[in-house]
Amino acid sequence: MGDARSPGVITITGARFHQPVILAEKEIALAVECTPLDSPRTRCVFRERGERSAGDAPCATLEIECGARGDAGPPPATPAPDVFTEHAESAIEATAFYRRLRENGNEYGPRFQGLSQLWRSHDVAWARLSPALRDEARDFSLPPVVVDAAIHALMLFGLEVGRTLVLRSIDTVVFRPPGAMASGWVSVRRHLGTAVASNSLHGDIEVRDEAGECWLELRGVTLSAHDFNLTAPSVSAPATHLVIAATFTAEPIADVFRFWSDTLNCPTRLTFAPYAQVFQ
Repeated sequence: MGDARSPGVITITGARFHQPVILAEKEIALAVECTPLDSPRTRCVFRERGERSAGDAPCATLEIECGARGDAGPPPATPAPDVFTEHAESAIEATAFYRRLRENGNEYGPRFQGLSQLWRSHDVAWARLSPALRDEARDFSLPPVVVDAAIHALMLFGLEVGRTLVLRSIDTVVFRPPGAMASGWVSVRRHLGTAVASNSLHGDIEVRDEAGECWLELRGVTLSAHDFNLTAPSVSAPATHLVIAATFTAEPIADVFRFWSDTLNCPTRLTFAPYAQVFQ
């Protein structure tokens, strides 16, 4: 949401993401079709426009309601973050967390790495919002990077399976405009009985300020899981034989070649010449 600030609670229901919008160097245009329903609800349909558009197929659909709302209900009570983090079963720093996501196929640049540390116990997790997000909040009533970071916290439950996670739907979003939204904590509860191994991951997410006030709820978040980089190289494509000669011990760079060979699905075979024997 941009800088058009709305009073009271903003509620979004039935958010469904039907097809991805692939970011590229060229500008991407999205058309938004808004249809008023019973006041104050509006149905919004998002479609990609331009050369890559998929005809009339929508990218996303949702319904939005602005203004005070009595049936949103209070957010669930949670333990204080300092109590939870002190007794958490495991913890992971941001660098390791986003590296693991990248290995699974979810890659986020520095600007979109919105969590600084995460803690987990059973089906509950807490995450600290990165202080760098404070600058992102200045021009938005609901900073998209903060929303992304909140969803990243649910991905913590899928790290071990090694599959790419894609946001499919959010049943309800409740936004209570706070005084300072880009600092604080994210708490996540995974729904019982869900796991990435079963091709989906479900949970509820809350974002709280430093005082513990919940200003954003994401209820019924669903992520779908997809296999990443499991396509075997074509049998008809022989491995490229690379011979490496150097005046230093070059064997450690073999891991770099193997990484790019796997990533680009380009089979290679490495041979190292004896140490310091550049010409033979």
